[in-house]
Amino acid sequence: MSELQLKEVREAVRKARASSAPGPSGTSYKVYKYCPKLLLRLWYILRVFRRRGRIPDQWRVAEGVWIPKEENSTQLDQFRIISLLCVEAKVFFSAVSKRLCTYLAENTYINTSVQKGGISGMPGCLEHTGVVTQLIREARENKGNLSVLWLDLENAFGSIPHKLVQFTLTKHHVPSRCRDLIADYYSNFRMRVSSGAITSSWHKVEIGIITGCTISVTLFSLAMNMLTKSAEPECRGPRTNSGQRQPPIRAFMDDLTVMTESVPGCRWILKGLEELVEWARMCFKPPNPDQWC
Repeated sequence: MSELQLKEVREAVRKARASSAPGPSGTSYKVYKYCPKLLLRLWYILRVFRRRGRIPDQWRVAEGVWIPKEENSTQLDQFRIISLLCVEAKVFFSAVSKRLCTYLAENTYINTSVQKGGISGMPGCLEHTGVVTQLIREARENKGNLSVLWLDLENAFGSIPHKLVQFTLTKHHVPSRCRDLIADYYSNFRMRVSSGAITSSWHKVEIGIITGCTISVTLFSLAMNMLTKSAEPECRGPRTNSGQRQPPIRAFMDDLTVMTESVPGCRWILKGLEELVEWARMCFKPPNPDQWC
């Protein structure tokens, strides 16, 4: 990793929302948005941390807030945790994340036709939906064969192992300085959660990535890209009317769409994905029967 540039820090602060809630430090983005001298001082401090390759303990703490996933949520699995982190850490890792995305894109280590989510400048939800819709429409019009599976990982962000993240970074030849920096960040991360007037004690985060962290989305997308690409050789994807072969697996973060020209092909890919996900100590979410009523 080369020296952190002032323009990278300015860009990270400029793109951040001024209304974002402050973390344990109590400092918001507004301080650095409207105080150029403080932003310059922050840049000096961030350069020191980058040279040392160590993350301060104050950056490795988070205040968690429970957010309901649906109406009338009562069970623990119906909530997700949003972490309130130090703004300084978010600015630093925003610059690191952008560098990592640039490195992966320039070396074609991540296939953006398969995984769109989490990659800067790559909107893909509408594109994925459009391709799937087109393939289904063409199969109906031509009375062809098309098998489609929609898969979702259960508690994907909270169950991805830290060792899988490090293994993924190594497989994609990410420089050791960047890998060590990320490993140090996750090595002793602590958080506590609040609900109403009750606050839990501090506990160490030993599994899962930190929601709200500016580099977590990139790390998750990279790990998912490795898993999906490993299952692709099981079967080829369908062809469009123009003759273009489509990838058999498309992903947007943890939401996967498997498309093949036969049911056995889908079964082979599903079997491969199940083995890979089990190897990663994760699991797919069982289907909800109410969704098909």
